[in-house]
Amino acid sequence: MGREYRPLEGDRGRLRPEDVTRTLADGGTDGIALVEVENTQNWGSGAIYPVPALEAIATAAHERGIPVHLDGARIWNASAATRIPSARYAAVADTVMVCFSKGLGAPVGSALAGSADMVREARGIRKTLGGGMRQVGIIAAGALHGLRHHRDRLNEDHRRARAYAEAIAAIPGIRLDPAAIETNIVIAEIDPPHERVDAFVNAVRDQGVLITAFGGPGRFRAVTHLDVDDSGIERAIEAVRQAARSVLGTA
Repeated sequence: MGREYRPLEGDRGRLRPEDVTRTLADGGTDGIALVEVENTQNWGSGAIYPVPALEAIATAAHERGIPVHLDGARIWNASAATRIPSARYAAVADTVMVCFSKGLGAPVGSALAGSADMVREARGIRKTLGGGMRQVGIIAAGALHGLRHHRDRLNEDHRRARAYAEAIAAIPGIRLDPAAIETNIVIAEIDPPHERVDAFVNAVRDQGVLITAFGGPGRFRAVTHLDVDDSGIERAIEAVRQAARSVLGTA
């Protein structure tokens, strides 16, 4: 079955409730089966949705009988940064996805929460697509370890991401607003010509630090996690500084 997507321009990737309401009113509910939001917002440097915005979006959808899905791959980061329980974020949605292999550091693993009927349907679709797995206790063990031991340290990742952002923002040729970094994702931009971003990313990689071209012309992304300590951040900053000198020609 074909799918139609209606992306909306948001505030650092976060949908505005008024835009969702207008889109649903203008287009009617024909062909719209789901409203999806992501918290934190990957393409928006880990921006966090305010709860009132999520509640307003959910109300606009539910008033028209449309379910809401929350992509909560980094919901633990949002909760750690705001001290708002993840259950409150999840309460706005009919289905919620969480990921254990990002901020929580498990080797692999995601989970879907929803009604019994919805989960039953999702399991059927998973099998149809070849996603059925057996004997996954070792995977579940990694997820449980992350839940039990790694949630309390997530703000360390946020602190290091902000330190990294503040440092590279001071490097000539690099543009970003460190104040916009709320969690553990840093997206920055090199000065034009943007075609140099691949060479820039490669120059950083050659120094043993991995970043990626991401999210538009000239942009690159770095993510902090439990395997990156303070010395790793200093190393990453110096790698960006050296790449800016060699590729961007800055002082």
